[in-house]
Amino acid sequence: MRREVAELTERSKRKKLAGRVAAEGEFFGWRVVPLPASHYVTAKT
Repeated sequence: MRREVAELTERSKRKKLAGRVAAEGEFFGWRVVPLPASHYVTAKT
């Protein structure tokens, strides 16, 4: 149970970070490309 909660908070943190990066469009010269299933990959700009 605790592990699930930790996983959920970690996932939401990651989602927030990914969303912020996507909003900025660039992260240290890397472009964030959103993919299905909430997976994020970076592509060099």
